[in-house]
Amino acid sequence: MTTRRVEFDLGQSDTTWSARMATKILQTEQEAGFPYAIARVELYKIQFWN
Repeated sequence: MTTRRVEFDLGQSDTTWSARMATKILQTEQEAGFPYAIARVELYKIQFWN
């Protein structure tokens, strides 16, 4: 597993944010109807609110 640090500028300084992250990995052999030319795709959805 690789750990990466990413900074986001949400346009408001000195604000406490809550965050939620969802991930999904799509693989051709596991997802019916997914294009065969793509072997693996990782999707990330990150939501922020205060």
